[in-house]
Amino acid sequence: MNFLFDTHCHINLPPLQENLDHILTDAYTEGIKKILVPSINFETSIEVVRISEKYPDFVYPAIGIHPNYSGSAEPEDISSLKTLISCHKIKAIGEIGLDFYRNYSPTDMQKSIFQKMLNIARGFRLPVCIHNRNADTEMINILDQWVENSFDMPKNTKIGILHAFDGSEMIADWAKNHHFLMGIGGPITYKNAEKLKIMIKSIDLEDIVLETDSPYLPPEPKRGQTNQPAFLRFIADVVAKTKGVSYDTVVGVTSLNAMKLLQL
Repeated sequence: MNFLFDTHCHINLPPLQENLDHILTDAYTEGIKKILVPSINFETSIEVVRISEKYPDFVYPAIGIHPNYSGSAEPEDISSLKTLISCHKIKAIGEIGLDFYRNYSPTDMQKSIFQKMLNIARGFRLPVCIHNRNADTEMINILDQWVENSFDMPKNTKIGILHAFDGSEMIADWAKNHHFLMGIGGPITYKNAEKLKIMIKSIDLEDIVLETDSPYLPPEPKRGQTNQPAFLRFIADVVAKTKGVSYDTVVGVTSLNAMKLLQL
């Protein structure tokens, strides 16, 4: 693989959506040839499907309900998401998970919606994109049950991404033993990223994918600006330097990891 794959990028959100053609042209010019766009609720799930169909073989949709929006999810949203999957080429379920930092939604509701999203992923045999903030133990407890009862997996097949990996040793160990990739984004470029860099050194490149989380968390050279997928190369460069391998190696391996996960 000689191209970059941004595995987590909200190009459907402002301000990126307001100048989408230009944003995607810049990304392509910088070597980003594949982008996975996660949703945060049913409405944005429809949006990312529409965008992916406008830019086929470049933009791919992930649909689901983010934990911060689980409290406002309607009962019919679950069946509507299933209909979207049945009618369109959905590549993953996400962004789903738990967020006990902001607590925008009640804890019980977050867990309930998360489990429903995981059940959809199991039913349609789709990988998952997981959001986890201040919920390591609860997250692992739920995912343990899902993995144990999930579909049969060929050896070494990955089944999801732990988005925005922050250097947690607990999460890294669990991911390695449960067929999950870890998403590495802009924070690895920050001056206070020593803990994360230490962990990255000990993680196989085959267990990593790259992400920008645009329009959030711009890498260090672009701090203060709106993040965009074109900035993924700064993240790849720091990962390469941290692991002591070539930039091209990081690009090739991480993109192949994403392609295998999404069955592209």
